[in-house]
Amino acid sequence: MSKSLLFTILAMTMSLNLWAQAKDPACRWAAGLAGGLGDNWDLELAASYRPVPYVGIGAGFAVMGAVSTDDEFMGTTTDGVAQYSVDNTTRVAALRGELQFTTPGIKIPRQDGCSLALRLSPGVSLALPVNNNVHVTFMPNAPGVYDNHDQRYFGNHGGDAWYFHLKAQAVFTIDRFEIMAGYMFSNLDIYGGARNVSIYGKRLNLPKKSNENMVTLGVACKF
Repeated sequence: MSKSLLFTILAMTMSLNLWAQAKDPACRWAAGLAGGLGDNWDLELAASYRPVPYVGIGAGFAVMGAVSTDDEFMGTTTDGVAQYSVDNTTRVAALRGELQFTTPGIKIPRQDGCSLALRLSPGVSLALPVNNNVHVTFMPNAPGVYDNHDQRYFGNHGGDAWYFHLKAQAVFTIDRFEIMAGYMFSNLDIYGGARNVSIYGKRLNLPKKSNENMVTLGVACKF
């Protein structure tokens, strides 16, 4: 092999390598924190891996709850002898997995390292716990003040574990940081872990099942 041909091959190899590095960013991982607020609220710690620039996979752990701080529900036993109050009715966490599809970023004029893109993320959520153990406090169904209350736990059964979600976000990138704002839709039932609880033959009177619609805001760092 001649020296000129060897030089040409080496030059082409270096050129292709530099071109590939320019097209394939070094930052394939990202980790961050996001919050959502709507009919309910959640706070999610998440990470993602992007094997190619515009497609990735993400996973997260979210804590969540009802917007209302009143998480007690009242009722009367079937025989009418006692009243009861119930708590521990809501799911408290969820594990999430999703695919992430991001458009190429539009560079912001006169702002080096800044761009704006859109991201669509369909995925699934595993609600935790799948079935709640609700805490029930009983008291006589009669006028008066009572110091001693009967407290018991009742378990749910047959709760749904898996739900789907869809996120649509605008992604503002500043160097290695991403600021994300958008919307999340999910069919997760925050009371789904307690809907089949029966207190001596009487089902709980929980809020009707509804889909989650949330405005989301988050920040992530790429590395």
